[in-house]
Amino acid sequence: MEELLLRGEIVSPSGATADMDLVLMVSEHLGTRFGRGSFEVPAALVGDLDRGPLIFTSDQGDTITLLVTEEWAHTGSADFQTQGPIPAARRAA
Repeated sequence: MEELLLRGEIVSPSGATADMDLVLMVSEHLGTRFGRGSFEVPAALVGDLDRGPLIFTSDQGDTITLLVTEEWAHTGSADFQTQGPIPAARRAA
């Protein structure tokens, strides 16, 4: 399992969030990388979490589709799993 930290924005049907950090716990099975994690729900996403997949776009230009699996209103957070490709971790030069 690998931890991947990305910075970027989440795009929903209502618009985009401000830049935020997204931490993915990435696993690989039979050559396919998949991930899961959670994030604090920004105000821009309130009401959009159950309206379909969200798209995270990193500041490096990678896009990841997020499927919200659980919303925790009392903590203001949401759990997600990824759908589709996940970028490989970038190493500092």
